[in-house]
Amino acid sequence: MKANETRLMLQTSVSDLDSQKHVNSASYLAFAEEGQYDLLKKNGFDYLYFRYNKLSVKTLASHINFHKQQFPQTFLEIITNIYRDGDILYWKQNILNHASKELSCSLSTISKINSMPQDLAAFSRGIPFLEMESNNLGDFSQTCKRSMMYHKVRHVDLDGFEKLSTKTLWRLNEEARWSFLNETGISIENLLQNDITLFWIEGVYKYFENSGLGEPLRIFSWIDRMDKVRIYFRQEIIDSQGKRVSFTEGKFLCVSITTSKPKRIPEFIKRAFVDYINKPL
Repeated sequence: MKANETRLMLQTSVSDLDSQKHVNSASYLAFAEEGQYDLLKKNGFDYLYFRYNKLSVKTLASHINFHKQQFPQTFLEIITNIYRDGDILYWKQNILNHASKELSCSLSTISKINSMPQDLAAFSRGIPFLEMESNNLGDFSQTCKRSMMYHKVRHVDLDGFEKLSTKTLWRLNEEARWSFLNETGISIENLLQNDITLFWIEGVYKYFENSGLGEPLRIFSWIDRMDKVRIYFRQEIIDSQGKRVSFTEGKFLCVSITTSKPKRIPEFIKRAFVDYINKPL
């Protein structure tokens, strides 16, 4: 029986910070991936094993919840569990602040190995409940405007398997959201002046086609819906052939910078987003 759980200690750094001065959400994907490969390595399947046997792990979907912001020089403990069903691997991960033991981020991930080695099949069977499996994001209703950002895949966008990494896709979506805000007339200065930050609290990602070096991508962003304090962003990345690369929904909480508590979405944001809100058919 293989070890189905491992714990890995990593330290955040200044280079993990974003413009909001806390550890960028994309860094948690990198931490989680390190945890996954650490578990595989401790079971005898390191990176060189995958390269020598021409194997690669493709992420199919992920569901991420953020609980507490983290800052530089913080030790994080990545707890990783793995389950298997045929050639599909199911990962459950929690990222904790090692000192306080507070939960910073939790992730559920579905991935697939292009050719499941017999030795990997020794992982115990059994599938934990994954919220993403019952979360049908659906397609764009074509009832509202969408902002669009272009990106051409670069060398630095590829991972060690020469594939477009999930961390890159995350960053592209993040950059496209800032582009969306700019298109709708909202700047970070507007948010700060109104004592507001939009805190990412949950996201569901689904991955489809992979794109190679030089591939032109289009990243579309729009609003699926809003309630009193939450904004539900939808984003879709399309390649030059019109094939979907990824599709995501991100849940953002409108928070007061002063009190760090949820704050009702102000009218100026509602007015800015009105043409970009999905209208159900």
